Amino acid sequence: MAESSKDENQIVPKEIVIKDSIFSIDCHPSFDLIGIGLITGSVLLYPYGSEKQRLHCELKHHKQSCRALKFSENGNSLFTGSKDRSLCQVDVHSGNIVHRINQSHKSPIYSLHVVNTNTIATGDDSGLIKVWDIRNMSAVMELNVHSDFVSDMTDNGHKTLIAVSGDGSLSATDLRGHKRKSGKSDTFESELLSVAIVKSGSKVICGDGDGAIGIFNWNLWEDITDRFPGHPQSIDSIVKITEDLVCTSCMDGMVRAVQILPNRTILEVGQHSKELSVDCLSLTHDCEYVASCSHDSVRFWSVDKMIQARTKSDPLLLNEAGDSEDSIENGNSKKRRKGKNKMLVTKRHKPSAEFFADL
Repeated sequence: MAESSKDENQIVPKEIVIKDSIFSIDCHPSFDLIGIGLITGSVLLYPYGSEKQRLHCELKHHKQSCRALKFSENGNSLFTGSKDRSLCQVDVHSGNIVHRINQSHKSPIYSLHVVNTNTIATGDDSGLIKVWDIRNMSAVMELNVHSDFVSDMTDNGHKTLIAVSGDGSLSATDLRGHKRKSGKSDTFESELLSVAIVKSGSKVICGDGDGAIGIFNWNLWEDITDRFPGHPQSIDSIVKITEDLVCTSCMDGMVRAVQILPNRTILEVGQHSKELSVDCLSLTHDCEYVASCSHDSVRFWSVDKMIQARTKSDPLLLNEAGDSEDSIENGNSKKRRKGKNKMLVTKRHKPSAEFFADL
């Protein structure tokens, strides 16, 4: 059965079960479609919804596991990186390969991040980061700042690339112009596995191999200013929900909602399996669900449920909600103060039959 949220009309999409192990997932930026990278090297495109879905497209352009994949900002392309060191750009509508670089790195690709319409970044097992101009699929920058695998990357509005590594360090690189400013943290005892920018760009949070979230002040990269040891095992993925609420995946198989500053676990959202880790998270285009993958399945979790738990756990927010309801009952035009739970991603249009017909 699909899980129901407080809103009885909201039905969480059905679980997607795959025959092979899943390495990576990413949700389309405009439609109810998810890309799934497999250990076999295949890439699957699945629609998701309340009904059981059928596979729309399978791409077999990698010889080894597809470790990373991301949709372009407009959703027309899918970028994929593989253990076989190949980097590909795929036309989502036709399934055709637009660009392919067989030896994009000397070491296997580990992570991939879409910076903007014309730029992506890839990180490999050796710690090298390459920044690519996708108009001609050429590398325009190489960053030798890490000594172990580049586990995750993000950016602050196309300006600064933030990367974390298995060597236990964070790097920040200004992507604009020739006079680039960069920074690098001290090396921590535990590997850094996931990263997100929160608090309106003033904080960067990193999930580590010991199950702690380290918090950096922006532009003060040498050391963390706070640390929240709230997970029993490694934090493999982080997705931002609001400016002070994130969703995390953990090696213990649990998906959690976590508040940042003050730091606390708001909700244990759900669990794939006690024996298998949750490897990757992705927020759907309408901000209604977080998708997670573990071993051979993709599950979806209600964002509304996380927001409600956040509100109920904070007396101030709960009082604001009550005041809002009272003002409506009394015919008062006073509106609830905005900001605390403002969604980060603008909701986009619903999927169309024409889009899926092209697949």
